[in-house]
Amino acid sequence: MNGISKTIADEARRESRLWAAALRADDEWSPVFSLLAPERFSLGVETIYEAYLVHYGRSRLFTPDGESERVLLGDYLYAHGLVRVAQAGGVEAVAAMAELISRCTALRAE
Repeated sequence: MNGISKTIADEARRESRLWAAALRADDEWSPVFSLLAPERFSLGVETIYEAYLVHYGRSRLFTPDGESERVLLGDYLYAHGLVRVAQAGGVEAVAAMAELISRCTALRAE
């Protein structure tokens, strides 16, 4: 685990026993979008991407047990990612990320 993945995992572990139980024993962490973003957004952007993977793909850090846990964990990660982006860059950055999340969700629904 690198610093970003460790932070995401440690905070999820502290937040809930369900999230702690869902952590993969063999994480497959590899940064993706943080490599493209200014460093101050790295944690927030990767947390949001992890939320997307939990909802729609194969998470690098988690294996939730069942659809309900997948939805709740993904939403938890989206919320934490947006908080991290807000702390790093303010309202405009959160609005941009919220729009991206919304568009991705709409495209997945289609």
